[in-house]
Amino acid sequence: MSLLSTNDSSNSGSGNLTCDDNLLQKENDPTGETVSVAWTMALALVVWCSSGVTMNAIWRCQRLHSFQNALILNLAAGDILLGFVVFNVAITRAYNLVMGLPFDRMALGMCMVSIILMCMSRASIISSLLAIALDRFLAIREPLRYYQILTAPIRRAVVAAIWSVSLTEMLVLLLPWSRGPSWTHWKNECLFGPVFGRPVAVTINLVHFAGSSAVLAIYVALFKIARKHRLQIQQERQLFGEYHTNTFKENVKAAKFTLRICIVFLVCWWPQNILRFLEEAFGYVIHGTTLQKFLELLLVINSALNMFLYAWFNKDFREAYLQMIRRKRQNRVNIVPPTDMLPAPRQ
Repeated sequence: MSLLSTNDSSNSGSGNLTCDDNLLQKENDPTGETVSVAWTMALALVVWCSSGVTMNAIWRCQRLHSFQNALILNLAAGDILLGFVVFNVAITRAYNLVMGLPFDRMALGMCMVSIILMCMSRASIISSLLAIALDRFLAIREPLRYYQILTAPIRRAVVAAIWSVSLTEMLVLLLPWSRGPSWTHWKNECLFGPVFGRPVAVTINLVHFAGSSAVLAIYVALFKIARKHRLQIQQERQLFGEYHTNTFKENVKAAKFTLRICIVFLVCWWPQNILRFLEEAFGYVIHGTTLQKFLELLLVINSALNMFLYAWFNKDFREAYLQMIRRKRQNRVNIVPPTDMLPAPRQ
């Protein structure tokens, strides 16, 4: 997790910075570090605003009250966790810049918090995408029994399971045996393997990769069933009523929408996940490189742009956002009292 590094060293092959080198770097480029802190805080605010608007739209708009969108709300909550990771990085860098001295215990604590929040965010997002894929698979595979199978208690259990997975990862990382060699010998470089141990880092990366791969596999099976069902409807139009046909089309449309969201997520997260696994398992170093910085920026941009992706891919989200804007403008207009309510001018 080199996004969480407390310094911006571009010299990845030279190992960790010494105290004197770190101080010299700060003295030579305080402006660059200040810009980095401001940029990181701005990214965190953008992620929070984007996710908050999405959650508000789902909560307020009646048309978005569905189980699929409730799971998208969980996706937005996972993005908010990622925003806390980015903000934590900014606070760590700002503290280091103001104090002007290495801060061993402080840096280690902030590093641990960032890595734990990153793992929780990724686990909740992947679990939500997996639940969305299973929901769409069930809607297309069993359209007549969908609401009988997916009852309200089961929906609540699914949401609870999503966050149980996320909290389980947090508890695993908090266990004493999860701590790596850098737990007591902190050297100003925040990497998953040295802080929590390479076996833990490799295992969590594999679990996340397996979960995201399972999401893609479910969509492949889903659209195979949808294609078979579509051909059956075309051959036997009289057997299938208009209601069943329209329901099938709506379910396929919803599945295409969630598949687009899933593909954007995989494009942004898979490269970083694969390279992080290679780094932790085989010692392939990308820390401090331009590729590493680009991939980590891609993760944050994905979370920041989700609101716009929802609006682009889905008409209901687009109308919900526009409705929120109109309501806000209307509230501003209503603040001005009518002219007949104003007090009469004095003679």
